[in-house]
Amino acid sequence: MAKFLWSCAALLTLCVSAESLNCFTCNQTLLGTCFLLVPVNCTETQNRCFTAVAGFSVDILDIKELGCTEESACRNGTGSILGYNYTITKTCCSTDLCNRDAFNTASAGESLTCYTCKMGFKGKCLFTSTETCSNSKPNCYWGSLAFNVSRLMSLQTRGCLASSLCNRTETGALLTAGYSVTRTCCSTDLCNGATHPQLPLTAALGATLMAAWSNWSF
Repeated sequence: MAKFLWSCAALLTLCVSAESLNCFTCNQTLLGTCFLLVPVNCTETQNRCFTAVAGFSVDILDIKELGCTEESACRNGTGSILGYNYTITKTCCSTDLCNRDAFNTASAGESLTCYTCKMGFKGKCLFTSTETCSNSKPNCYWGSLAFNVSRLMSLQTRGCLASSLCNRTETGALLTAGYSVTRTCCSTDLCNGATHPQLPLTAALGATLMAAWSNWSF
């Protein structure tokens, strides 16, 4: 009788193992692309596959992760790291390997293309390029950082942005200088570059040196 019970228990264990969910994991990502997509067997309590995207409130690349999770953990969240706010969007599904397509749900033809500008002065950009927006940042934008101290120049930036951050003005202080950040969004390809010509390299370097000199002058 004991041998029969042990056999039943072993058979039940095999059945449970065979029915466990399989999900993709990815811990090696760069620029939203997965370089190591590996299927894994979830534990008994992990009944969902998930895709998570952490989008920051500043121009920082999205952080993405895939794997197994419990149904109760399938929810969005917010937080901050070193003063930078972020939003976590978590998408779950319940069939084997269902979280692969969720990692890149939009094809290249459906994604918005925007101008980028990491450094700009007086409404003109130093280095202009383009980028394809991710699902968490579906808008093009141009932004301006203006200080309330006359000797500090205003700065400009462009790129892709989350909808929750569009068409907003934020204020704050850096040391003793107050500042305001304004972001304006649009939703068609390359719509954020028409009124922002590129600044010649020599002019931009000259402006940077002048700004640095003014900070040290008396």
